[in-house]
Amino acid sequence: MEDEGAIVQNPIPQNILADKMREAGVLLMPNSYPEICSNLLLQAKACGLPVIASNIGSVSEFIDDGVDGVLTKYAPHDLSLWIKKYVEATMSLMKDDKRHEQISRMAVASAVSWEKIGEMWNEELCSFMEKTQIRVALSK
Repeated sequence: MEDEGAIVQNPIPQNILADKMREAGVLLMPNSYPEICSNLLLQAKACGLPVIASNIGSVSEFIDDGVDGVLTKYAPHDLSLWIKKYVEATMSLMKDDKRHEQISRMAVASAVSWEKIGEMWNEELCSFMEKTQIRVALSK
């Protein structure tokens, strides 16, 4: 794969990971399972590394498709179509330097910290609690 420009890395120590991400062209996350929050995705965005990921789990909460990353639709019923669309999205981004640079800049600008994620979860939980209390009050 290296002859084609793709390098698969062994585990990288945290103190080297950010440098490697800044050197990379794109992070491919062809995920087929729903993650709650991908640390890898957050690290890549913070380094300005465009992420191409499947629109599954919470990924779409952290990537605005075409703005600060690229989302592909996961199609478990047609894996060959999913792979084809994923490769097309990857090649499209890698061939368009202007779009790649734009997504890279927006990835950094939209990166969120763990503190911000905690605030987001807190807001969601508070909202849920308020809605639940309203329903309980209405059912009495």
